Amino acid sequence: MIDPAFPHSPEQVTAVESFADDGGRVVLLGEPTRVDVATGPFGGSLVDVRSRLGRLGDGLGVAFGTDYLYDEVNNEGNYKRVLADGRGDLDDARAALYTATTVEAPGGERLLVTPETTRLSVQSGARRRPVAVRTGNVVAVGDTTFLTGAKPVVADNGRLARVIAAFAVGGDRIRDVADFPYFLPDEPRIRYSSAGLLDATKDLAREVRASGRPGGVAPTGRSVAPRRTEVLVTTFEDLERTNAPETGIEVTATTVSVPGYDGSRNGVAVVHRPEGPVDLVVAASSPERAAAVVRALGDGSIREETLSSRTAVTAAPAEEDGGGVTEPPTGGEPAPPPTGNESASSPERVSPLV
Repeated sequence: MIDPAFPHSPEQVTAVESFADDGGRVVLLGEPTRVDVATGPFGGSLVDVRSRLGRLGDGLGVAFGTDYLYDEVNNEGNYKRVLADGRGDLDDARAALYTATTVEAPGGERLLVTPETTRLSVQSGARRRPVAVRTGNVVAVGDTTFLTGAKPVVADNGRLARVIAAFAVGGDRIRDVADFPYFLPDEPRIRYSSAGLLDATKDLAREVRASGRPGGVAPTGRSVAPRRTEVLVTTFEDLERTNAPETGIEVTATTVSVPGYDGSRNGVAVVHRPEGPVDLVVAASSPERAAAVVRALGDGSIREETLSSRTAVTAAPAEEDGGGVTEPPTGGEPAPPPTGNESASSPERVSPLV
């Protein structure tokens, strides 16, 4: 993103934020406020032209300055052509920037910092100032001119350009099940296998739509995993009742089996990305367990339960699924009721010595 002439809309900012959160790389190149000539019917006038990266930068955790930097001691032939020393991937490099501004990223990494003789165009003391930073999947530089004309061959500007390019194309990642919903298609079809799962399915659909994917919700009909289904919310009972190998989950009357887990299905919920037409299956022992695992998908805590990049399994505590309740014994003769002469707290009688 190179010094746009117009500010981004809130929707555009949200889209870029989602892109970065989804593993995409963002490069922002900004400029300080500059003076330009505006012409009109009554002649020309001088106007301040400000960078429009402020709103987008705020959303991505970076802040561009508005005043230009200058250095009368260390420069590239002109006091406005400041030099900056590299750090991290730019260690031992020195870049030359042309009428640059500061850029900050609280908690981020400083990639380029000017010498201690650098000042701002407003009244300020001389000190080191950051002009290029990285935070997460975002790199920001307070200059655009270093890429124009013959300037990439000045100082180590060529290396700076290569580092930025390598960063921009280095955002590939392998999606795992905890990256929900970013591995889903743009308009996923979300289906549920029984009416009791409708609320859990609606909650899941809200998470999907919050990522910019307008998914539609519908019941499955006769087939638990019909065609044209990207997300399936179901129960083990429904899977046991029908044959749905495309889900990648095997179910018996008492057990459930997925890669990495083969055990009791009581109180269990499975989130699985099968190898096949269905992108995601949420299967559980009950609608309540399905709702709980959907919440775990939404808040990211499902990552703690992953068995592999494609599978997560959660189990309810015993008290939630009845495992902690002791059933009364069956069969045999009932114990006789206590008599009035017996007491559990009475001391044992001692026979007298003879």
